[in-house]
Amino acid sequence: MTCAGCAAGLQRALEADPQIRSASVSIVSGVARVSTTLSADEVIARIRQRGFDGSQELSDTAASGTALRQRSAETLWKRRAFIGLSLWLPLELLHWSAAGLHWHPQWMPLLMAAGSGLVLLTTGPGFLKSAWQALLNRTANMDTLIALGAGTAWLSSALILALNLNQPTWFGEAAGLLAIVSLGHWLEATVSSRAGSAVRDLLSMQPETVRVVSVDGTESTAPLAEVQPGHRIRIRPGDRVPIDGTVLEGLSDLDESIITGESLPVLRGPGFWHSRPSKSLSPQRFSQDIRGIKMAGSLPPPKLAQRK
Repeated sequence: MTCAGCAAGLQRALEADPQIRSASVSIVSGVARVSTTLSADEVIARIRQRGFDGSQELSDTAASGTALRQRSAETLWKRRAFIGLSLWLPLELLHWSAAGLHWHPQWMPLLMAAGSGLVLLTTGPGFLKSAWQALLNRTANMDTLIALGAGTAWLSSALILALNLNQPTWFGEAAGLLAIVSLGHWLEATVSSRAGSAVRDLLSMQPETVRVVSVDGTESTAPLAEVQPGHRIRIRPGDRVPIDGTVLEGLSDLDESIITGESLPVLRGPGFWHSRPSKSLSPQRFSQDIRGIKMAGSLPPPKLAQRK
């Protein structure tokens, strides 16, 4: 997805499916939240029918391709914006300066055609791909208008130049349109990438492994995802508390600022709810906070306000 129109179109398509009760698609996080009786594969198949790709989010701690796609999109649009602006600005300044001095050399239209053509070749494919996806969805988005505007301006100008007609050309306008909107896409991709990075930074605070103490007192290391209700977890000084639970033995100061906002360490001992899991992993407090942040980023403001 490259614009809010893509997200809105996909959301309308999902909501129109009789087997989907509700759907919410966020351009910022690149996540679609769907309430349905369909399986994840069936939902992904419907998303691909609309010209988009998708994968299932398995868990909060699972590695996701979303971060890689966001970084790739940011890098790609940055390159397109840099190339587009680097080619368009000098050409347009030369063109404006020549017009201001009433200087109209015969090679100026050829130079403008060549420079703007390079801008179309480097930045245009991103808009054409998005416009094609919109066409498959039987709708139009912002990139559809950009592709039509820039393409029509360049082709009509090339026709005027080829037929040697005494008419103005719009090579600079076509290149400028693509360059400026590419800059906008880069800024949008940067915001999306940073929003996802903030959530990933929170997730990185959760340890990947824990020390599990068996009935006979032996200690073994296990992945956090394998911790089950009833397991005993040993937490040493300096460790991060991996999961909610009840303290069975020991006394220590814990930093709970991320949960309670209390800046000073809090003394915890036997009986306090903290370190022994009594539920499955997914509903623990930290994971609930992460899911709340993700949901807040994926819901449009009016819907978020209605839920409060």
